[in-house]
Amino acid sequence: MEPELQRIIAEAKQLHKVMCLYLFHPHGKRTPFSYRGIRDAYERARVKSEVEDTTIHDIRAKSLTDARRACIDAQVMAGHVSPAMTERYIRLRETDNVADPSLRQLLDNRQ
Repeated sequence: MEPELQRIIAEAKQLHKVMCLYLFHPHGKRTPFSYRGIRDAYERARVKSEVEDTTIHDIRAKSLTDARRACIDAQVMAGHVSPAMTERYIRLRETDNVADPSLRQLLDNRQ
């Protein structure tokens, strides 16, 4: 670990007491959410936002696709034994990046 990252982590730990090593965990517990718990939360959010035809695996696919674009080893990141499994996540998600519209374009399109 780089010294700068170690310093930042040490400073962050001083801000709040670290209760759990997991990013997502049930409130007040020191264990991670189960896969089912995360999947169910995703499904509730998907229904509430009226988004159709998506699953929690789309988030994983997006992160692996972005990793590959950033020249990060997506297979290692995913923990897949074979490149073929990683390709199953990435193959249909590679798209061209486009520039965001300018504020002027957004305002012009409102009329």
